[in-house]
Amino acid sequence: MERHRLRTVGLALAISLGGLGGATAQTECDSVLKTELRKIGVKSNTRDQASRNFACSHDFQEFNDTYGGSASFTYGAIGGSGAYNQGNYKNFQQDRCSDATASDHQSGFEYYTLVDAGAGARTDWQKCMANLAGFHCWAEPESQDIAIVLSQKDLNPYKIRDVTLSESATLQSSRTLIMPEQPVPFGHMRIVIHRNDQSKSVGLTIDIGTTISGILTTNGCSVTIPAVVAVVVPPKPEQKAAQISFSAGENVTANEGGMGFILANSDFGAGVPVLNSPATGGAVEYTFSAASAGKYRLEVGYAAGESRPVSISINKINFIPHGVSSITGSWMKAGERWEEQGPVYLQVGPNILRLERKGAPFPHIVGFRLIPE
Repeated sequence: MERHRLRTVGLALAISLGGLGGATAQTECDSVLKTELRKIGVKSNTRDQASRNFACSHDFQEFNDTYGGSASFTYGAIGGSGAYNQGNYKNFQQDRCSDATASDHQSGFEYYTLVDAGAGARTDWQKCMANLAGFHCWAEPESQDIAIVLSQKDLNPYKIRDVTLSESATLQSSRTLIMPEQPVPFGHMRIVIHRNDQSKSVGLTIDIGTTISGILTTNGCSVTIPAVVAVVVPPKPEQKAAQISFSAGENVTANEGGMGFILANSDFGAGVPVLNSPATGGAVEYTFSAASAGKYRLEVGYAAGESRPVSISINKINFIPHGVSSITGSWMKAGERWEEQGPVYLQVGPNILRLERKGAPFPHIVGFRLIPE
């Protein structure tokens, strides 16, 4: 994973907590997330990522104990081949887990489980991690972004020495928060980063230090969330992937901020639903079904007389921050254009497409296509 430093210093790191490259080590807090993984009825791309990362960072016995009677099914659902046994499980780890270290997969297991976790489980996890002694860091979901949480429980006055941010991330928090010589508060500090590319790992490494009686003591940790990997189970012949298309007025399951539809705009055609929004923007969600999991190309038909970028996500993890941002020529039919927004990954069964724009109106959106690749 490519990284760049926000500042470089010459002193070497003396202590690195977390092990296996600095990511959060397995702790007693894992039990909270393992309980979440066992919940029946939670099916999403993020949960598949969590299960895959768990398999890549835990041995066969831990996987078997965690999933119990559903272990064999889960093994197949994350792309495991052959009969579910210790030998094939080891082969899965060798063949499918080389994209990241075991410690990075551990961080991925924690992060992706928290995305779908209930409020109670997330609170229990945070309390458990907060009670760990010393200096720790981990990742939590923060809306569409990632929060790197630093937990500093040492009474000595530590300060920031060095911070390294992956090339695929953009710092969302104030840069002042992690400047060299900035005091590290006792308790918790959240550093929010934005993931620019789902196909690349993203992370942050931080070194801190304190001088006691003229002796420098250093500490540090690192959190890396592995790249999103499509968990694809080969479809049966009768489940051949097919294009999915629907209009802006179909499959709507959530509407925030008073989103509306122009149903009788003669320039688009009588009765053609066109997604419109108030001047303050809003959000809308569409739930649609896919017969086959895998990679699809998302295309959106819309018209815009000015650039009105909209954030687009599918199942919370396929994030396109500035979708449908082109100026097509006009707000009417003459300006309608079908435009590729990017690759997304669909799961078998229900998928949720979310469009959101805060504080400003949407372009006129007429429909969606998802084309298998």
